Amino acid sequence: MSPQATTTASPAQGDSGTAAVEGGRRRRVLVAAVAGVCAVTAAVVVAVVVSGDDEASGQRTAATATATAGVVRRDLIQRDTIQGTLTYTDGRNVPNYRQGTVTLLPAEGATLARGDVLYRVDTKPVVLFDGAHPAWRALAEGVAGGDDVRQLEVNLRALGYDEGGDMTIDNVFGSTTRAAVERWQEDHAVDATGVVMLGDVVFLPGKRRVGTLRAAVGDRVRGGQSLMATTATSRVVNADIEASRQGDVNVGDGVIVDLLNGTTAKGTIAEVGQVAKTATANGNTTSTIALDVRLEQPGIAGRLDQAPVEVDITNERANDVLAVPVTALLGLRGGGYGVEVMRGGVPTVIEVEPGIYSDGGYVEIESGALEEGDKVVVPV
Repeated sequence: MSPQATTTASPAQGDSGTAAVEGGRRRRVLVAAVAGVCAVTAAVVVAVVVSGDDEASGQRTAATATATAGVVRRDLIQRDTIQGTLTYTDGRNVPNYRQGTVTLLPAEGATLARGDVLYRVDTKPVVLFDGAHPAWRALAEGVAGGDDVRQLEVNLRALGYDEGGDMTIDNVFGSTTRAAVERWQEDHAVDATGVVMLGDVVFLPGKRRVGTLRAAVGDRVRGGQSLMATTATSRVVNADIEASRQGDVNVGDGVIVDLLNGTTAKGTIAEVGQVAKTATANGNTTSTIALDVRLEQPGIAGRLDQAPVEVDITNERANDVLAVPVTALLGLRGGGYGVEVMRGGVPTVIEVEPGIYSDGGYVEIESGALEEGDKVVVPV
């Protein structure tokens, strides 16, 4: 319910139904009440302290512009903020088994798929194939069977080099596999030997995004040297949380990611680390665990990589509770809080006990003579 703006001069009242404040002229002071102390952030609310010597208790001055807002039932969520980094999943180095001069490299940020050339050494291509098992030997007819052979056959068929379906997809390198390899080699303008040498292909899972290049065209390279880093194309936010709070986060929990460019995105905790990392700085030792967060709409993050972000995780939740805007709270002279409720057209201060403060600007009312639908006074 939207607050309706009014300007009211609060009449003096007796002690009945109000928090006791002695007579005299009141003064109003703004104070910050911190709701919920946590390791990272705290929810800050503003309350009006009612004090002085008026007979009226908890009333705003005649010049106070106010509105009314309804007492409602709603779910409240209080969140903490931790620092994170937006990046891509499955970072891996690309191994190089060639020796010679680099004659072609992709651009950083480029996306490569099965069959694309990763790079060239002495003009000879190194081709990306899809697979979970790394290349570790030359593959030729008669070689001992293995998962690498099956991976090779799967890629050759997917790329159209077994149109007749003569090749059996298994872990045996036979004559039909050799024929498919020769057709693939002819397409890449290299000698059609039917042998896949170590270094001719790199097996990596799925499409790959090129990350940091570790060589430049014209560099001399050797076997065992990594020329680039790659990642998968899916996005992830890496963050750390204090190890003592491991029980506060679970796989599947929803979070809010602030991309620090004015954009926020919903995310889900995909992984919670089980091994703590310990670091010491300035004599203080901290222990943290890693979190991975997947964005529900990855496209909203654009092509940012290694970008700092903030992750809002749920610190506390209260479901279906009475709540009022935090600005309705009055700090009472003797301590505690109250709200000014309109009863019969007359504002009356009722003492209440606040619960959790949500990041949506509402506060839970744990106890007090308030009911759903009551109207409370809030400053405009």
